[in-house]
Amino acid sequence: MCRHILSAGLLLTLAAFPLAGCADPVTERDPRVELEASASVVDDVLIVEGSATVPDGARIDYQLDEPLADLPDEAAFAGGNAIVSDESFTFEEPVTGLATDEVNVWISFQTPGQPVEIVALYGEAGENIESDNVVEVEDIRRVEIEFTVPR
Repeated sequence: MCRHILSAGLLLTLAAFPLAGCADPVTERDPRVELEASASVVDDVLIVEGSATVPDGARIDYQLDEPLADLPDEAAFAGGNAIVSDESFTFEEPVTGLATDEVNVWISFQTPGQPVEIVALYGEAGENIESDNVVEVEDIRRVEIEFTVPR
């Protein structure tokens, strides 16, 4: 009888051991976010390649703008999002018919609309995000970069 109790106790200890050593890889991650990108225009298509120190599946938002030829104070906007994989992302947007010889590119990582595990790490309003490029807009913290690409 004593032998069975000892065996059962040993099995329970061994069964619990792997659980104690496992951490959720997303929520245990460093909340520091580095966001970088470079771009070029090839055959009237803007090609952006970037890196972001965020978990796989995180969404990177982007927006392109340039002044319209017939409305000097207005801007045309195109945008979307790219999904991070292995700390990399890429996207392409056509830039045919632009009024200028350059495209303004805005890229951001923010928590609204992210998968739940990303929000758990960085907070509902991005309150846990750490970065040199953090901005706060309407109580939402985000990391953003902006640059201009010649055509």
